[in-house]
Amino acid sequence: MKSLYSQFVTLSNEAVQTLGYDDTGAYWRSWYESETFEADVAELFEELKPFYVQLHAFVRRKLIEQYGEKVFPSSGQIPAHLLGNMWAQQWNNIQDLVMPHPEAGILDVTADMVKQNYTATKIFEVSDKFF
Repeated sequence: MKSLYSQFVTLSNEAVQTLGYDDTGAYWRSWYESETFEADVAELFEELKPFYVQLHAFVRRKLIEQYGEKVFPSSGQIPAHLLGNMWAQQWNNIQDLVMPHPEAGILDVTADMVKQNYTATKIFEVSDKFF
């Protein structure tokens, strides 16, 4: 699999070079409307890092309580397959384990939005103002 992925990266880089980009990463970054995108992301990461470290520790502790320490590497990572898919993109598989206040339930603002006469168009317009 590793050799196939390496081949994919090489082919992908060759393809985007025909479009004038140095590599696939440069092509992907071109989708964003910021000349300082990489610096912006680095700054945002540093800003969020303390929260992320705490969140990671909380989730890891809850998963250890559920599955036991034997499942977890000493390096501190959380095994990706426990989070919902092999890329760890979705954590819905562990929501019931890590919900900080499960008795509070999930907030549903639908009734309040209906009272305020929100429509799909109004929701779009409000969100459009945000950006």
